[in-house]
Amino acid sequence: IWRDSQGTPTRPPKTLGVQVWAAYSPQRSWASIVKEFEEAVSALEKGDPGPMQLFVNETLGETWEVKGERSDEHALQARAEAFPLCQVPVGGLVLTAGVDVQRNRWEIAVWAWARGLESWPVDHHIIEGNPASEEDWQQVTTYLQRRYPQAYHAGSLGLSGISIDSSDQTQAVYNWVRKNQHQLPCLRAVKGRGEEGVPVLGPASIQDINWNGQKWPQGVKLWNVGVDTAKDLLLGQLAIPTPGPGYVHFSQDLPREWFEQLTAEQRILAKLNGRDTYRWVKRRPRNEVLDCRNYALHSAMSIGLHHHSDRKWQQIEAAVQPVNADLFSAPLPARTPAPAISVAPQPSPPRTEEPQDRGYARRRSPAPTFTRAW
Repeated sequence: IWRDSQGTPTRPPKTLGVQVWAAYSPQRSWASIVKEFEEAVSALEKGDPGPMQLFVNETLGETWEVKGERSDEHALQARAEAFPLCQVPVGGLVLTAGVDVQRNRWEIAVWAWARGLESWPVDHHIIEGNPASEEDWQQVTTYLQRRYPQAYHAGSLGLSGISIDSSDQTQAVYNWVRKNQHQLPCLRAVKGRGEEGVPVLGPASIQDINWNGQKWPQGVKLWNVGVDTAKDLLLGQLAIPTPGPGYVHFSQDLPREWFEQLTAEQRILAKLNGRDTYRWVKRRPRNEVLDCRNYALHSAMSIGLHHHSDRKWQQIEAAVQPVNADLFSAPLPARTPAPAISVAPQPSPPRTEEPQDRGYARRRSPAPTFTRAW
């Protein structure tokens, strides 16, 4: 008699799935299984998880997952706060952008920073286009010149620094940086390096530019970004429980995909050249949000935010977010710790500039309109 999950008699199923591992097969000996496992362990210690994944999936008949150090995307989204995107939140004092360049699009992330590198995501915008076309680059230039209204303040902030990845469309990025480095603030071409010990603000080198049949010897400076070091720092920052230096804030307007991309990699222990070392490996194929965060952090450090003294931060606070900007500005609200669980969205503060939709947009136009769709 076949029964369903409630114990009620039911018709026999048409198909039946059974989990059976390789030891049941008369073609496999215990010795061969042990040998396969030992070889998989040896490869995993050298940083190659492929043989172990094959052993777990095919020999044990189980689901493979590398377990390492990482942040949980669900827990991060649960602590999100009720502040809107495309607006500088209370506490955010300086804006920097990280730009990731793909073959068919640009992804632009804007982060707000305060003392101790406390941070808030302000914007994540996707512009579709071809980096090989100089005309398509114009919409990127225009978007990076926009200003963001400030919460509880009649003013607005523009970007103080921009770091753009050149790993994919190298010469196109070099040429664009050459043309706009005197127009956009602290614009830097960067290249991520995952080697151990490379600082976030790594060394720079002079590069030649070859574009559309023209050559500019020593035409651009390329900065190295220690992306693994940046990820190590972010892993620690995401574990900080209360707002203050190093804390990372999140908006309730950010979609689940954003949090999944931010936590798309995990830190695992592996052997490299005979010694133990930590490596960052992908858990998901999409990680552009994490890459953009690394580049925005590089930009923040390139303008010295991590070295600012208390006096310097006080000067920035007085200029950017004074307690009472004028007779018509509302006083800044007291900052409270972020909620430990998700809360219902609160109405957004009134805006002083044209309203913006929230979320992601994938469009060729640089118009700063946003939708909730990914």
